[in-house]
Amino acid sequence: ALRNFAATAGRVLGRRLGTALAVVNHEDDDAMSSTLVVDEVKAQYQDGSRSCFPCHFDTTTASGRVVTAILYLNRAWCPADGGELRILPAGARPVDVAPLFNRLVLFSSTATLHRTLPSSAPRRCVSFWFKATTTTRRPVRVAPAALCARCFSSHGAALTPEDRRYFAEELTDDSRRALAKLGHRTEYAASFRDAFDASEPLRRALDLDAATTEAAIAALAPPARRILDAFDGGARCVCGWPD
Repeated sequence: ALRNFAATAGRVLGRRLGTALAVVNHEDDDAMSSTLVVDEVKAQYQDGSRSCFPCHFDTTTASGRVVTAILYLNRAWCPADGGELRILPAGARPVDVAPLFNRLVLFSSTATLHRTLPSSAPRRCVSFWFKATTTTRRPVRVAPAALCARCFSSHGAALTPEDRRYFAEELTDDSRRALAKLGHRTEYAASFRDAFDASEPLRRALDLDAATTEAAIAALAPPARRILDAFDGGARCVCGWPD
């Protein structure tokens, strides 16, 4: 049944997403004719015992996956049930998405750091991962970068015009991924503590990640470091996201 669903619904969704992707990436000539095809479909069930998924990206740019789609199948969900999808964009505050029945959530597979919050009730969904048949240099983004820089400035962050241009135009996809992880590093570590029982291997893994994180911060280009410092100081993008 799942294979049949993927073959029909996935094909239609991929065709429509491919059209939307071409519009979003209008500035990139090689993205104009992108077609999305289903790479993988997975049905997921969480039993409600506070299970969750830690922070992660769904793929890398090299894998070819560009869009993740999650269809939620929870008819009687309420806020006390938990299990929300939490999106952690680079340079922006977290966004929680309730897993409501028949809700379809779409995001960039390559650029979106996300996690699933602990669930105290059964949680069901079907996830689709789509690949592009042509090379897409820029993934679909969750918020306009220029507005993020404006919000930073409005919060008193000392970002120069060069910093804003860097954030909007020059930040590579890999750097954007790194900046998302670094900016949300406290939540990143907490998500693994939520997902796994306390143990010595987990402690060692988190210690190693903390050391790697500090090295990554030290290696940031000056504009990226100023953006991260502003983020650490409380600046957040608030455009487009409801309270």
